[in-house]
Parts: sequence; structure tokens; C-alpha cells
Amino acid sequence: MSVEGPERFTGGCLCGAVQYKVRDEFRYAMNCHCSQCRRATGSAFKPFGGIERDKFTVATGAENLSIDGTPDSALSDTHWA
Repeated sequence: MSVEGPERFTGGCLCGAVQYKVRDEFRYAMNCHCSQCRRATGSAFKPFGGIERDKFTVATGAENLSIDGTPDSALSDTHWA
């Protein structure tokens, strides 16, 4: 992830199929220590954060994403495919 000015970050998935830009206005940031997150990262935790969709922009690779739940729902999750 790189900083693009004082309020925007850019990043993407490890394979490069998806690139994104996000405003630095996260509602929360946490570390999950569940067995699935430990397995996914190979470490003791997985950091993650939550932000409103309108502050998150997919720059490239939107066709490689899947959304679980209703896109406008607070309970939906976006995943790299």
C-alpha cells in the first residue's frame, strides 16, 4: 500500500488483478486472531478495516471481485476472486 497525498491510499491484491484507492477515513481498524485469519496470513493475526463503499474506489480489476450479501448492506463483504 502506498500513500497518495495526505488522505488517499492505493493498494491491491498480491497477484495484481485488482488495484484500489481508498480515503483515509476508516470507521474502524482491528486485528482478527481467529484460526481462518491466522491460516490466511501465516501469522498470529490479520489486520483489517471498515469503510463506507463510496470512499473505496476500484481502479482496475473490478471484474475480479465478488460481493457477498447486498451491495448496499452493512453486512456485505467484498472479496478478491
